[in-house]
Amino acid sequence: MISKISEQYKISKNKIILAEGRDDCEFLDALRNSLHIDEIEFIDCGGKEKLKKFVKNLLKLTSGFSQVTSLGIVIDADTNEDAAFQSITGTLMAAGLPVPVKPLEAAGTNLKVTVIVLPGRTIGTLEDLCLKSVENEMSMQCVEAYFDCLKSKNISEPREISKAKCKVYLASKPEAVPHIGVAAAKGYWPLESSVFDQLRQFLISI
Repeated sequence: MISKISEQYKISKNKIILAEGRDDCEFLDALRNSLHIDEIEFIDCGGKEKLKKFVKNLLKLTSGFSQVTSLGIVIDADTNEDAAFQSITGTLMAAGLPVPVKPLEAAGTNLKVTVIVLPGRTIGTLEDLCLKSVENEMSMQCVEAYFDCLKSKNISEPREISKAKCKVYLASKPEAVPHIGVAAAKGYWPLESSVFDQLRQFLISI
């Protein structure tokens, strides 16, 4: 189940995962399906800052939160993994919620809180994980050649290069889709890859 936050959000499951955007939610839901584990409520927060604001006001902005036994939070490292983790744990502390001491390590008893910072142990985003999972596919040679061509002609690269590379890679598929979450549901990413081990561990632990 995937929902987008609204002014007064009603929680319907006892396991919820907050993610920065719908793409992340759809990817995680596809991975959950591949693991055949219980349904989880994925909440699209519409960006990292909105996610933090939602966490800070979780009790005020939601109904049904009292039934939640496990809260997972998925954020991108972007340019600094430690800073991303410290920022979200600071928000959890300000909200009076259990605070994990490190990624993938749960905190709390009646309410368990777990945070994962993607791609894990390095800077980047979920898109970087997806690209790593297909780095040995022949089509990735064409993707890299495309961006090498842009450089050779002094054409500026996109600001979010990993997102751009994912879109070019997905354009090579029989039914091209622009979003990594939809692509995951179609089986375009090898979800069984060891690249996604930490994400699998995270979902199983929720």
